[in-house]
Amino acid sequence: MAMGVPCAAQRCAGDSLPAGAAILDLTLSIHNPGALALPLHKLRFQLQLAGLPVAQGVSTAAITIPPQQQAQVPVQVQVDGAALLGLLPTLSPDGTVPYVLQGTAEIGQTMLRIPFVHRGVVRWGLE
Repeated sequence: MAMGVPCAAQRCAGDSLPAGAAILDLTLSIHNPGALALPLHKLRFQLQLAGLPVAQGVSTAAITIPPQQQAQVPVQVQVDGAALLGLLPTLSPDGTVPYVLQGTAEIGQTMLRIPFVHRGVVRWGLE
């Protein structure tokens, strides 16, 4: 199983969030390289930006990924706004920041957990 984060966008914090918190809307791109369908039951993950742990989350959107195909799974994670502000000095001139997404994927109702780690770079939209 290969995973990636094709986009990440910040949106305004709502009334139910603690002071200084923000919500990140992430779309996880999940590829099934296997020969059998992958019944994904749950994702548990941690997100690091520029080496700083900024979020963790759980996606419970059940999805079956056909063999040799890819699916997009939207997730929302709550992050500490101060941690996000701490990233500003690490941004490159083009607004990119390295990320590490790691966790486990639970397959079907079996409780089988497949670990994953994905590294990449995401563009940070400061508009």
